[in-house]
Amino acid sequence: MPSALPAVSVVTVCLNAADTLENTIQSVVSQTYPNLDYIIIDGESSDGTVPIIQRYAHNVSFWISEPDRGLYDAMNKAIQYVHGDYVVFLNADDVFAAPDTVETMINRAEKQPSSQLIFGDVLVKFPDKTLYKKQASPVSKWRLWKGNPVCHQSLFAHRSVFDAVGLFDTSMPVAADWDWLARAIVQAGCSAIHLPIPVCVFNAGGVSSNRNAYETDKKRIHERYFSPAEQRVYSVMEIAYKIKVRLKMWNFALPWKLSHRIKNMK
Repeated sequence: MPSALPAVSVVTVCLNAADTLENTIQSVVSQTYPNLDYIIIDGESSDGTVPIIQRYAHNVSFWISEPDRGLYDAMNKAIQYVHGDYVVFLNADDVFAAPDTVETMINRAEKQPSSQLIFGDVLVKFPDKTLYKKQASPVSKWRLWKGNPVCHQSLFAHRSVFDAVGLFDTSMPVAADWDWLARAIVQAGCSAIHLPIPVCVFNAGGVSSNRNAYETDKKRIHERYFSPAEQRVYSVMEIAYKIKVRLKMWNFALPWKLSHRIKNMK
């Protein structure tokens, strides 16, 4: 019976997303999972976004269009309307990877009854329409130091986690989801399980592409959730890691450069 299944609340926040929102909505309403409710939080769009929402109102459990203070404020606003056991944020311009994505994730999650945070992989779409699979890894403190190891579009968070750790910190313009995850893992001790399943497709770029703001948020996260000793150790590890990556890139590029030079000489 559907009522025996965990309820899943899918949340879409948007602003002036008339070009992309319909694809997101269709991705949600076509899901095969039977116990799903859909919430849309619009930031008082001035384009054709609201008429699109109204056209699909019969598929939406709740929607509102009013001013907000940005992405994470809208996501926080949505939580008060969430009734599901699990919450997943699929924002405008994102789509689920397949019609049975939610069903597959919840079926697998039910085999991990102690898990509070369940996340999968994502497919990143570039402007030329090519897809790159971004495979997630198990969450560890080292991975939390380097950056957000979980794309929020691929995360199914149990509602109890929000009750335990609170909402997103809106003073962080680009990394509030990373901060929230660190708070859940480091401070609240929540468990996080990675399932090797593509959850969503999203376009490259977005708010986290603002490098200066990202670095500022990153520094605050390091200071909040890592002791001074950990900060010193992980800083050295991060430098070593970056050197290793650069060496790998150089070793990969060198043979190509040499062959290219030889061809030119011919």
